[in-house]
Amino acid sequence: MALIVVSAGIVCSLIQCKVASILPELSAQFGMDTSEGSLMLSIFTFMGIVFSIPAGQLIQHLGAKRVMVSSAALMVAGSLLGSFATDAVVLIATRGIEGIALVFITIAGAAFIRDSAPLERMGAAIGIWSVWFASGSFLAGVISPTIYHVFGFQALWLIYAALAVVSALAIRFLVKAPNVVHAQLVVATEKPRYAELLTRDVVLFMLVFAVYNIMTISVVSYLPAVLQSKGYDDTSAGLISTIPVLMSIASAPLLGVLSDRLGRVKPLMSLSMAVLACTCPLLFLLTGWELWAVALVCGAFGAGGAGVVMLGLLAVLPRTELVALALGVFSTMLALGMTLGNFIVPLLLGPDLANLTLTALVLFCIGVVGLVLSLLCRYR
Repeated sequence: MALIVVSAGIVCSLIQCKVASILPELSAQFGMDTSEGSLMLSIFTFMGIVFSIPAGQLIQHLGAKRVMVSSAALMVAGSLLGSFATDAVVLIATRGIEGIALVFITIAGAAFIRDSAPLERMGAAIGIWSVWFASGSFLAGVISPTIYHVFGFQALWLIYAALAVVSALAIRFLVKAPNVVHAQLVVATEKPRYAELLTRDVVLFMLVFAVYNIMTISVVSYLPAVLQSKGYDDTSAGLISTIPVLMSIASAPLLGVLSDRLGRVKPLMSLSMAVLACTCPLLFLLTGWELWAVALVCGAFGAGGAGVVMLGLLAVLPRTELVALALGVFSTMLALGMTLGNFIVPLLLGPDLANLTLTALVLFCIGVVGLVLSLLCRYR
């Protein structure tokens, strides 16, 4: 079940990240400058902020499986419309449709696994699900330029739309777990409300997740340019910057399995935050073999925290009926953390990317705050 569901997440990540590796050429094709072209990427983050909470509410009333299949259909529609775009405005608008679908699918996927996976294997199932973005973004970086340069823009959009159709059909017909509608199950208990999420531990853990995303986006988005300014070629800079992401594809499921074996989440989550606090700043300062070594450690124990971060959220919730609403807020914190990271890091680096020590120091302080918040959070 987790493997089929994560395939939909990977396809969504492919569709989200298909633009990143061809942005200059695609922007030129549609007559956009750099700032206008970047809207094709940033609109996904904006949609996450706006639609995450409504997605949680919709899942609660319609069920995660139904929302996931329907959202995949919306993703297909956005991609099909985008493939026929003739100007930049239409293309960016269709990217917005894809962004809305992405929000609903990612939240519904996590909720569906939570509803369906056996409790004793929850860590493994969520660990598998957590690799969706890393896997999709890596594949998009490898595949998208080839398809674009050989077959063109329209073929790239249509091929990924076809993959979305296949993933939706697989979930609908191959995954036997039923569609659970939590709003219909709440009879004897009180209807879930957002106010119930305003507990000490839930708020602390939401902040931990925001810090986690600030740290990871700083490496993915800005380390390549920093390394190039130090004299690394494009290929080496890109490879080093993606090592943490690639390592997390293996380490995230393993940490989820380890959580099942230990019956605990907090030690693994706190370890992840501690590693991110130490390694992310060092990646901006080091060169040579030390840089490669730190990148490996960051991916194995830091970025790999994606495999347990959602388990931590489930552990701090007052009751299971709040899962759908909590995942909506959780996704909002994902978008918020990425937005803050994309604002803070370039501001610290400066226009010439010279303020590396200051950037590293601030990132270390942010990471330590995340670690302290995790330690203060009361969960197993």
